[in-house]
Amino acid sequence: MNIMISIINQGLIFSLVAIAVYITSRMIKKDDLTTEGAFGLGGAVTAILLQHQVSAILVMFLASFAGAGIGLVTAFLYARLKMNHLMAGLVSSTACFSLSLALSSASKSIIRQNTIFNYLNIISEEISENIILMVLVLLILSGILLFLKSEIGLIIRAVGDNEELLINFGKSKNLYQSIGFAIANALTALSGCLFVQWSGFFSITGNIGTLVTGLTSLMIAELFYKKLSVIIIGAAIFYQSIFAASLSLGVEPLWNNLVKALIIIGIVIVTKKVKKDLYA
Repeated sequence: MNIMISIINQGLIFSLVAIAVYITSRMIKKDDLTTEGAFGLGGAVTAILLQHQVSAILVMFLASFAGAGIGLVTAFLYARLKMNHLMAGLVSSTACFSLSLALSSASKSIIRQNTIFNYLNIISEEISENIILMVLVLLILSGILLFLKSEIGLIIRAVGDNEELLINFGKSKNLYQSIGFAIANALTALSGCLFVQWSGFFSITGNIGTLVTGLTSLMIAELFYKKLSVIIIGAAIFYQSIFAASLSLGVEPLWNNLVKALIIIGIVIVTKKVKKDLYA
């Protein structure tokens, strides 16, 4: 039972990364490699602030602001300095590694610190964590969906779909791309913040594979529904359950990255098969 709850909790946390990937990859149409750096930075900010007795709720906002800031750096490198968007994300992510190391060193434990999970204590610690994460993620997803229906949200969607229409209406493409990058990396940093509070420690290597996790969760969700919806949360939980299944079958953790690669290849094959059947 505890293992199942742990899988659900990890899926809920990483669903925020999947939402962030959706914003950059599907809406702005620019894959953002800042993801892993923003996740680690959010975790580092969380670890150092909690150690200094800062309120866990305030820490969540500060970690998100840090992620938004690094997202704006990526947007500046891409939009203003005309750097390739992949290179811009890589540069920002590399910078985040040093920033995270400077803030929280290679690792830091927050086991004895107060986290958001201390605000609720019912039945068991695991179920309390699950309820808090479920409510928080659903609120964030609902907020993002409402935002995307607003004027700014619709313009951000137009950045990737029809840039010429945006220019004809006298809107700045760079401005709305920057907003999209900032929101996406704020969500990713928040995910890193929640992961550190949930796991009880920060590790400088803990962000490795974050981008693949978010992208694969998104690809799984898109097998069922192309638009952003609550399905993305279920997809992230399902993705985490695959690793739990592989561990239960005796697969050593060192093969995790190979499993991730095989999952992505499998999804691509299934997607192509479905498209072929639809247009046959």
